[in-house]
Amino acid sequence: MHSDKSYLFKILIMKNILMLSLNLFLLTVLSGQLLAQSKEEIDKRALKYYSNQEIKEMPAYKIKQINYLFTKSFIIPDEMKEKVDPAQIDINQYTRIREYDSQKKVNLINNGTVTSEADAFTEKYIILLSIKEIQQAYKDIEEGKELP
Repeated sequence: MHSDKSYLFKILIMKNILMLSLNLFLLTVLSGQLLAQSKEEIDKRALKYYSNQEIKEMPAYKIKQINYLFTKSFIIPDEMKEKVDPAQIDINQYTRIREYDSQKKVNLINNGTVTSEADAFTEKYIILLSIKEIQQAYKDIEEGKELP
């Protein structure tokens, strides 16, 4: 009789261990899925500037900052909306000509790269946000604030 109780006790312990293991496994799987879902995808134009390993190690806010740079750090004026495809603009090329505290109009050529300031005959252009505006947006993103 004593051995039956011991046997039942062992079975109960094994059942609890199995249930705990199953719960831990499910928790691991679900948390991995949630993490994968919450991981922001980086803008495809940024892929030529960062390695897969760098992207993998980036916190979500950093990816959001990069995406902001490539998608919202410039303005396409109304008169250019039909002529300029924002998805074709490699905004990283503009880093060197941004101004600190004022927006700047820059001319484009067909592939979205910068032309010289003197290239006035180019009909396509965008307005670059200032470095100060981008820094504020980066700060807001890092703090988890929603941007317009």
